[in-house]
Amino acid sequence: MFDFENQVSLYATFATAFLGLYAWLLARDRTQRHDEPPYYPYLIPGLGHVFRYADNQRFYLNARRYFSTRQPYSLRFPGNKAYVISDPADVTTVYRNSTALSFDTYIERGIAFVYGVRPLELGSPAGTPTLRDVVAGGTAVNGTVVENSHVYSRRHLLQESALEDLTRRTALEISRLLDAYKSGEEAIGLHRWSRTILPTAVTNAIYGPRLLKAHPDLIDQIWEFDDSFHKILSRPPFLLREVYHTRQELYRIFSDYVRDDDQGERMREGALGLATARAENLKEAGSSVQMRAGCEIPLFHALHANATPTAFWVLAYILVTPGLKDRILLEISPAFRTGTTGNDEPDIDVTYLVSPNSCPLIHSCLYEALRLTSGSLSTRLVEKPTSIGAYTLYPRNAVFVPSRVAHLAEDHWGPDVLEFDPDRFIKRPEELRPGNMWLRPFGGGATICPGRRYAGNEVKLFVAGVLRRFEVELRLGEGVPPVDNSIPSAGMMKPAHDLNVKLIPRDLHV
Repeated sequence: MFDFENQVSLYATFATAFLGLYAWLLARDRTQRHDEPPYYPYLIPGLGHVFRYADNQRFYLNARRYFSTRQPYSLRFPGNKAYVISDPADVTTVYRNSTALSFDTYIERGIAFVYGVRPLELGSPAGTPTLRDVVAGGTAVNGTVVENSHVYSRRHLLQESALEDLTRRTALEISRLLDAYKSGEEAIGLHRWSRTILPTAVTNAIYGPRLLKAHPDLIDQIWEFDDSFHKILSRPPFLLREVYHTRQELYRIFSDYVRDDDQGERMREGALGLATARAENLKEAGSSVQMRAGCEIPLFHALHANATPTAFWVLAYILVTPGLKDRILLEISPAFRTGTTGNDEPDIDVTYLVSPNSCPLIHSCLYEALRLTSGSLSTRLVEKPTSIGAYTLYPRNAVFVPSRVAHLAEDHWGPDVLEFDPDRFIKRPEELRPGNMWLRPFGGGATICPGRRYAGNEVKLFVAGVLRRFEVELRLGEGVPPVDNSIPSAGMMKPAHDLNVKLIPRDLHV
């Protein structure tokens, strides 16, 4: 039997061997080319940053403080690495290298992984027409869903006539829903309420009225998916049963919507091309109903996941900031008309409201809320060696471009960087110029979000409609809730808790 000293000696030997092996594995795991961005420190060989990265938003800000500059750095994940680029000058280089740093390849993999669209289905069969051929008159024989999405998204979200029609329809739906809302005596959660009213209006405007009539649970299903889909990126499949079930429910609903029979056609009555164009062209390319349904889910998710929380944040900041609500009401009042309730025209001059020239304050509030609460993350896949300053990015690794580091940079925005200043972009209009890498809530470069103008329009319509129709009461001392840093976000961040308000209808006839 070992005596005490022998036991201590044995344990020490085991500990020394373990620590030596650990140090060797860690050093080997951190080995990289001399000109690659340095690793942000991690402790577990092989797994690297996979657990710490789950705390998405604090992660990037903590790394910024560690390096003391906005230099590129590397993250380690099982089987690969990612380069993080946050300095605005370096971000410009990333966006300009659209061939060497591929957006489409990375997003295709994300769509397959998160939304369950199988990789083999992401390209059109050889020799068949693609969306680019049919919609844009292009010459491409093959083209992925991602590539072709940009074609039809730009057509339906950026062309003036299409954007005007979509915005007008959305304004009408928002007006109808707000006019029909029956407020009670009890306080409601503003975030939860916004997640019902605005998505319903947008869905009816784009997909027609029959989709939600047939599937009234759709809005709840997309929020249930939105609240948990990040788990797919960091948890094993056996822990994802509820997320996969919700995703399957979305497949069921959209399979019903894109089906080929008379019932499917009736359900799509009144829909815009934004909701039907891709499915029609995928059908021409021979894709299954399941495939078409799967490709609609990312679009539907994107339509709501960012604009709706933005509307909440803008409203919350306006309500909490002393005197701002009255200033906004004064600015937007010329946009409203009377005598249109129940007609096929909204009660608001849409052009007047959404123009930064006629309504600069609400426009500034929109972008200030985006600056403070956006966690947008642009992603790329390195296809060819690419130089970023003194460093080289190598193929088969990812590139992450987080916006929040620039949005909260005190050396650019000033000592009040963490405060909501409703006039910030009135005082500094140059910050809203295209290509400003200090402010990029919608991404940038060739893949900048094609829905950015529509998203801004719907947020302004909703905020103006609520303030016009309701006197919104806050509890004494109630403030804007903090962002929830515990949930990874590639777009707008959620509040850590709701903001309770009372909605008291105004007498608009006085």
